[in-house]
Amino acid sequence: DAPYAVIMRQRMAYSGEIEASKAARERGDWKAAAVQSKANYEKNRLLLADEAVYYYISLVMLGEKEEARTWGERLLNQDFAGKASGLNSLAWYVVDPKGAIPTDQIDLDLALRAATRADELKDHNDPYILDTLARVQFVRGELAEALRLQLRAVERASRIKGDPMADMLRKDLSD
Repeated sequence: DAPYAVIMRQRMAYSGEIEASKAARERGDWKAAAVQSKANYEKNRLLLADEAVYYYISLVMLGEKEEARTWGERLLNQDFAGKASGLNSLAWYVVDPKGAIPTDQIDLDLALRAATRADELKDHNDPYILDTLARVQFVRGELAEALRLQLRAVERASRIKGDPMADMLRKDLSD
């Protein structure tokens, strides 16, 4: 994997497209968000993988349940099948407490399968993925399992030293 800074520099080539997708989502223009995010993903599936998740969210928000289900399955089983970070993003954005998807429209099965697969790919050691899996379990009402996973995420995050993202995660998980 390329270092984060290199990836961010490469993504700059798509800053206008990324901003157009983000602006459409912020306006609640889900049709425009769907069109732009899918086009972005098709331009560069590696650098713009998050746009595939935004396309999924847009389909859900448009009420396109079958298309959203098909796209989510494609991400889970093909595009992100061996990519823990992509699977984690898919799961997180489905259950994000600050996300766009209303609780009654969340596909908890998809989120659970994506988070579980990401966790397996990282040998149950990635605090970010454990945090996501804990959130999925929480939304599913499986509070004991959610707490167990959240505590494990805190413990795993405490092992990472000198990483500002890990420091932020530790603080967020401990609050």
